Amino acid sequence: GVVVMGRLRDSPVAVKFSLSSADGVQRKDFSNIVNELRVLRHVKHPNIARFYGAVVDPTACDLALVLQLVWGAPLDRYILEVSEDQPGAPTRGRFQVILDIARALQYLHGHEPRII
Repeated sequence: GVVVMGRLRDSPVAVKFSLSSADGVQRKDFSNIVNELRVLRHVKHPNIARFYGAVVDPTACDLALVLQLVWGAPLDRYILEVSEDQPGAPTRGRFQVILDIARALQYLHGHEPRII
């Protein structure tokens, strides 16, 4: 999907759109975002972006998810980035982020009823 910044009740949010159309790749994207909706509506964890709701356009077969906006560098770049200015501090920060991800995954895999 495509993620853009939006506003919900005067607060910034992330809005994730599917790329729906007759194209097979884009139909798969729609299926993925529907599955994401199925999972996110059951999830509440401090290390997972909060899910606020969804907007459905049945005539266009389109869907948008409204999520907590998370500021910062893209996760892959932050985890892999090496800083020459402060070699110790960024490493500790990256380890904390990796630990937070592991806690979120543990929550998701241990969730009852099973969601993933």
